Amino acid sequence: MALDGIVTRAIVHELQGIRGGRINKIHQPNDHDILLNLRAQGGSVKLLLSVQPDIPACTFYRTKLSQSDGGPYVLYAASQALRRWYHRKN
Repeated sequence: MALDGIVTRAIVHELQGIRGGRINKIHQPNDHDILLNLRAQGGSVKLLLSVQPDIPACTFYRTKLSQSDGGPYVLYAASQALRRWYHRKN
């Protein structure tokens, strides 16, 4: 699906619920996904940002993601850079 104006407007409308929220944790469960644990007015939520080549997505997540290696999530350089960028902005 193309990322046109209609889809962009729907994404912006959906993300209004976490406006003003704080990022508690940043996880990168695999090479194409970033999971943000957010604290917003309605409580805590998880936002999955995926850049899969075939199915990109921006999804609120309510269940725990399965881990392919069975170990804890690993913070890769991309998620650490995102955290540094976020803290510089605030």
